[in-house]
Amino acid sequence: MNDALLALHTYQAGRFFATGEPPGREGNYHATIVPYGTFAVADGFINVAVGSEAQYHRFCEALEAPELATDPRFATNARRQAARPELVKEIEQRLRNRSRAEWLDRLEAHGIPAGPIMDLGEAFSSSLAADREMRVEVEHPLAGRISQVGTPWKMDGHSSPIRLAPPTLGQHTAEVLREGLGYDDAMLEATGT
Repeated sequence: MNDALLALHTYQAGRFFATGEPPGREGNYHATIVPYGTFAVADGFINVAVGSEAQYHRFCEALEAPELATDPRFATNARRQAARPELVKEIEQRLRNRSRAEWLDRLEAHGIPAGPIMDLGEAFSSSLAADREMRVEVEHPLAGRISQVGTPWKMDGHSSPIRLAPPTLGQHTAEVLREGLGYDDAMLEATGT
């Protein structure tokens, strides 16, 4: 798991390896590309990834804000970085006027990468999560049917099955003591197991 988490830091690790300085916290914004991050809309939040000058101009069209495309403060990515707080304020003033669904449709029509920020209820009830079998139910001996997170890796297009429910308290204590620590029956009896 540690390997997988470190591998997710390719961009920030590259900055660290190049400079020797660990990057600071960036919040929900990209460290060097503006606008690129999480923005509030009328009914929640969206993530927007405006990664080029051409995308920035299309983004301004989608916002119906041509003045942002011609404002000298925002003319280049370097200038947008320097004026990030002002640009974010301008963007959010416009985004707050429509719903998440409206903005996502509009941004997609303009070729701007964007996606919804979901809470766990929305995420697990989404058609993508259902299609990818990311919420599965298993029978638990005490709790009955319970939901669990499905496996993220797929084999032949399906999640690996979850064969066992979570253990009950102490269910595997004797097995762990016997197989992992070499306890014999007398030792187990002495522990009350």
